[in-house]
Amino acid sequence: MKGTKEEMIIIKISALHMFTLINKIMLRKRVYISGILGLAIFISACQEKIDLDLDDGTERLVVEAYIYDRDTGHTVVLSRTGSYYSSDQTPRITDAVVSVSGDGDTWFFTHVSDGVYKPELAFSGKHNVVYTLTVELDEPVGGASVYHAQDSMPARLDMDSITVEPLAPPFGPFDAQVKAWGQEPATPGNFYLWDMSVNGQMKTDTLAQKAFSDDEMINGSYIPGLPIFFFSATPGDTVDLYTHSITREYYKFIIAFRQEATSGGGNFVGPPANVGGNISGTALGFFSAKATSVSRSVYRK
Repeated sequence: MKGTKEEMIIIKISALHMFTLINKIMLRKRVYISGILGLAIFISACQEKIDLDLDDGTERLVVEAYIYDRDTGHTVVLSRTGSYYSSDQTPRITDAVVSVSGDGDTWFFTHVSDGVYKPELAFSGKHNVVYTLTVELDEPVGGASVYHAQDSMPARLDMDSITVEPLAPPFGPFDAQVKAWGQEPATPGNFYLWDMSVNGQMKTDTLAQKAFSDDEMINGSYIPGLPIFFFSATPGDTVDLYTHSITREYYKFIIAFRQEATSGGGNFVGPPANVGGNISGTALGFFSAKATSVSRSVYRK
């Protein structure tokens, strides 16, 4: 259909107005984009390195201490907290007076190397006895010179046996597993921690490598081949499994430590924090009295 002359003029004027409007919009965009590019160039040209003197916080004592219901393995490690930004080993304390007391007896520990203290006389802890760790420092750390901690030694869980079996198919780099058999006590509220050594070499040196569990799902039951560890094995390897009975307090400490150590961060995760233990004052760490059984098996593929 053909329009009138007036209609055609209106259409042409409208088209011209639209074209002019589009040009204005594009011009504004070009000016806006040019402004952003200019600002970016200005910012990049004005970069300057600034060193901030950040506070590392108050120095605190760190304690890692264990005693057992056998006459070996008792260890106390003392150190100070270090800078969050330092990759160096934290300062060790080598001149403290360290003792453990319980059931009317006291045993003194002597420094052997690098902040590690060992008992001067052999002793074995007793089940259901509360033990007290005392650390006396030559110079105050964290506002105190004397620190204390207490833990009770639980009854021991003796495993009947362990086996080292092949994994089929392998699980990543692991081709073997350690399974344990034994009767779990009928009393509820038991907590366990496991270590493993292969050919005399400990494979679980840190808390992140150890296995742990409560007895909520197995209380009073027979443990029928519970998988404890997965690892890469060679036929003929001798494997020792250490089953530690621990207190509820140490179990909760392990959970909190693992959660803090494995936190991946992110926008909704708080900053890293120190995990509280059972040492008095402002000190960090834990004193644990463990009842331990050892089971051995040889891997035969």
